[in-house]
Amino acid sequence: MNSEARLLQGLGNALLKNLAQCTTITLLYGFFLVLFAFAVITPLRRGSLTHPTWMMLGATLTSFICVSMYWGAFLALFTLDIRGTLVENPDAPLDKNKFAAVIRQEFVADQITLWAPLVLTIPSDCIVVWRAWVLFAEKRRVMIVPVVLWLCLTVTVFANLVVSASLKRVSKRTNDLFSASIALSTATNFASTSLIMYKLWSYRRFLGGLQIDERKMPSRATKIMIVLVESGMMYLVFQVTGFIFQLIPPAPKNVAFGTAMNIFFPTYCIITGMYPMIVVLLVKRQRSIVETFRLSTILADNGAADVASASRRPPTFGHLSFASSHDADMSSIASMTHMSPGSWVAGEVPNGNIIEARSVRSKGTENASHTATAPF
Repeated sequence: MNSEARLLQGLGNALLKNLAQCTTITLLYGFFLVLFAFAVITPLRRGSLTHPTWMMLGATLTSFICVSMYWGAFLALFTLDIRGTLVENPDAPLDKNKFAAVIRQEFVADQITLWAPLVLTIPSDCIVVWRAWVLFAEKRRVMIVPVVLWLCLTVTVFANLVVSASLKRVSKRTNDLFSASIALSTATNFASTSLIMYKLWSYRRFLGGLQIDERKMPSRATKIMIVLVESGMMYLVFQVTGFIFQLIPPAPKNVAFGTAMNIFFPTYCIITGMYPMIVVLLVKRQRSIVETFRLSTILADNGAADVASASRRPPTFGHLSFASSHDADMSSIASMTHMSPGSWVAGEVPNGNIIEARSVRSKGTENASHTATAPF
């Protein structure tokens, strides 16, 4: 096989990989646009735009801009590859000089595909830290680790942007900084999700001391924390997978593995942009991921009759219909988990009735003097 035939074969493989990337990104971008529309419309329909709402809208808008630029850059790269090698200057020989000219034309679009995933981690991980920040309004010191990790991530991202812009190419230094960014993002999510898991455990332990069975009648606060934990764990799986792929050296002869990596990283980038919007929509519906896919353990343990009693409103066709979220839910968690069951007097649990105990507990938390802001 002569050199021109090898170059033509390499061009064909590159175009196939780029086609797979563009197809994957375009499909995911369609889902992203739907989530973006719902994530913007949902808070605007509420009327009152609080500081947390503006924060979420800002993170959502930043994600939209980065993901849109990322999608557009990949389409531009695919178009430039075809035009530069097969359409423009057809009389010119297909050699390394022609490929070098195409690469120079693709510099700006190529830089966008490198910068967008890095920038996306900053607002996404900010939301990750904020989830836990709201729950620990009375113990800010436990948030030192997630906040420091997020600040280190931000510095690493901007350092990578500066280095890649100065070198005008991908180097070992930029790859190391990218790996460090993924590692810091993973550590930030793990630390924040672990804190939320601890808060959920302590909250359920508190309710267990009151002999309140959360399996049959889960509170709004429990549903929200379950959603935050589940979404954080699923996001963590993507992050760990991306970090492992980043550490594996590329194998030029392994076309299948190279194609898998070329598809995974764009998917990882868009999932990173989707994450804040997915959390907002799930929390607004107060449904865990398990319930969303109709795999609730309530169905398996207690039957359909208990499912009907688990909702505060009548169930709708095909899924449970939960009550709308209240702004004081998350602030109630922080206050209740610091109270011991012994601080409740006997008169507050009339006749030992669990339903009445829940009613009394709800009234107590609604009147609590808490200033923490609800996350959504």
